[in-house]
Amino acid sequence: MTEPENSPLVLFRQSALAHPDRLWALHELAPLVGVIARCWPGETLKESQRKERTLKLIEQAHVYITNSNPKVRAKLEQCTGDSIVQSLADTASLGLSLVKALGETHLVPYGTCCTHMTGYPGFIKLIIQTGMVASVQVDAAYQGEHFAVRGGTNPGIDHDIRTDDGFDRDDLRITHVYMIVNNLQGPPSWCVMNRQQIDKVRAASKASDGPWRYWYGEMAKKSVIRRGRKQIPLRTEDQSGQLLLRAMELDNRDFGILRAEAEKQQNVLWCDYLKRGHAAVDAEIISAHTESLPPPMDEEPTTESQATGGAQPCATAASPEPEQAAAPGTGAPPPPAPAEPANPSPRVLAGFRARVAEKRAGMSSMPDAEFIDTVCEAEIGCPLTGATVEQYERLNAALKAGEYTWDEGDRVPDAGEGKNDG
Repeated sequence: MTEPENSPLVLFRQSALAHPDRLWALHELAPLVGVIARCWPGETLKESQRKERTLKLIEQAHVYITNSNPKVRAKLEQCTGDSIVQSLADTASLGLSLVKALGETHLVPYGTCCTHMTGYPGFIKLIIQTGMVASVQVDAAYQGEHFAVRGGTNPGIDHDIRTDDGFDRDDLRITHVYMIVNNLQGPPSWCVMNRQQIDKVRAASKASDGPWRYWYGEMAKKSVIRRGRKQIPLRTEDQSGQLLLRAMELDNRDFGILRAEAEKQQNVLWCDYLKRGHAAVDAEIISAHTESLPPPMDEEPTTESQATGGAQPCATAASPEPEQAAAPGTGAPPPPAPAEPANPSPRVLAGFRARVAEKRAGMSSMPDAEFIDTVCEAEIGCPLTGATVEQYERLNAALKAGEYTWDEGDRVPDAGEGKNDG
């Protein structure tokens, strides 16, 4: 049994949002509400609690888009309902809010694709939730303010914040951003980035009309959090640690990942729809006013992202059952499920790691594994062991072209000019 092309579910997924009020249609689409509801972290949450949080998130999204500045709102209204729902699922998977005053997360349009973007307050919240630090402070210094970094036996940061009337705190005047972490034990730790370092990170973004253009200060503060996160002790076996890592993974889309890769996420919810079978979902559409949530999937999580409540790329989701009916009006069987992408062999990866180690010999105190993780995070958005052949080749080509420094794994603005071959 296939989904009719003019069904409310298909029309919502494929059409542009057009107006924030259209979000209320989600209240009548139990399958999509159920998909978002299952993303909330916390095994002890009841289904009624998950649904309540999801409906509240939908209301927050309505207010968020309605109150956005006219230019951003117009772009969000061009985004497909499918990508809007995926953004809500990503927000739910981190347990964050869409209330603008909190700044924990944002909806960012890329063409017709809406994506979730964790704000720097959201990262601070996730860091605090790990229970490994007492507090986190993130701020920016502007032209005209005294800012200095001390070393020696009493290291630290001196920043005289000006509060006089008329002082210009425009993003164009930012000279530094910094993060101070007050540890539960031991002295505070900190991380500083100057304007040149911030702009180097910005240069790595492949989105010419992305968040860096509209939210430079926010992205700059988030950059120093991403860099300073390595100084924070993290228990990755805990859910709070997994949520922070997942937020970093999702955020890679705003730090150099192609828009096309973000658009792939639109297929995630549809894969879940197919995985559960058309008949069950069609019954839910017919009973749109039911109070029950869709049943959870039976499969055990197979990846880190699934284990933290996140959605998976379409290629990793189960394909429709072979006995599915033909597509409406065609008489032909449905197209086959996409094949699993090929992964590099262990031998290829081992050779790659050996070449990296040879190139970096004696150049930095940063471990080779951490260097590789840093470049993977920026270039392909996943660990090396999870890369496809195509992603691995892109990663290898970026290093060969000299697009990264070999000491810390930072993007080089003038990549490709006289750099070492990898």
